[in-house]
Amino acid sequence: MKIAMMTEHLAYRIGQEEAIRKIKEIGYDAVDISYFSCMDDNDEMMKGEYLAHAKHLKEVCDEIGITPVQAHSPFPIHKDGDEEWNQKMIIVTEKVLRSCAALGIKNCVVHPWNNWNAEQNKKWFDHFLPLAEELGITICTENMWNWDGDNATLAACSSPEDFLKHCETVNHPNFKACVDVGHAAMFPKNPSITPENMIRTLGHKYIRCFHIHDNDLHHDSHVAPYRGSIDWERIIKAIRDIKYDGDLVVETTHRRDAPTELVIAYAKYQLEAMRYIRSRIEAK
Repeated sequence: MKIAMMTEHLAYRIGQEEAIRKIKEIGYDAVDISYFSCMDDNDEMMKGEYLAHAKHLKEVCDEIGITPVQAHSPFPIHKDGDEEWNQKMIIVTEKVLRSCAALGIKNCVVHPWNNWNAEQNKKWFDHFLPLAEELGITICTENMWNWDGDNATLAACSSPEDFLKHCETVNHPNFKACVDVGHAAMFPKNPSITPENMIRTLGHKYIRCFHIHDNDLHHDSHVAPYRGSIDWERIIKAIRDIKYDGDLVVETTHRRDAPTELVIAYAKYQLEAMRYIRSRIEAK
């Protein structure tokens, strides 16, 4: 069970290659490649010979001994009334999948559209599943939310039942779930929506990966584990109970103006938190 850090908050400061090298230097086993900015034609992961660049990054990973285990495609996948965006998103998502294959990444997280039901989201994912199958990549969608004022409300995959319905409706071996622990903890007024309920409902059959981060049980603050209010013991037990044997990706965020030195220092703390979580999951 490897522990991965996403490249996003180092990559926009120092580029993807140096971000990968720094994540390895800090001590992570694995890396999650962020494609968040790929709707920009000048993003390094999309411009020019993008597959050659992805292969170069794979060579870097092999050279320094770190595994690219996961990636995150750009979002939102849809904008009502903006067909230019919607059509480009299809092209970009296909390029992201091809780039993942060049990097040797097996799991690519692709959001559902918040306001579509399972049948509508199936039509979106059906665009890409033949290519994903050809490339040997699993598309993993994640649980989302909407806002009503300052309170999280239901969206695609936000409840355990709706997430399960999405998985069963798409019904493809290359389509699985990425449980975002923080997102599942944002519904204090709905006690049926919790990370542990999400994990147990989807189970070993559907959960392929995780996004690990903490919050105040209200906002999507993406802080490191044990810096918020989430009950990690319940989550650890649920992960153990379903016999999850994949990797753990920590998905914290930082202000754009945060000094690089502090981003690195925070990454060291969150690695220790993740090592503790892993040790509890793997404990005999």
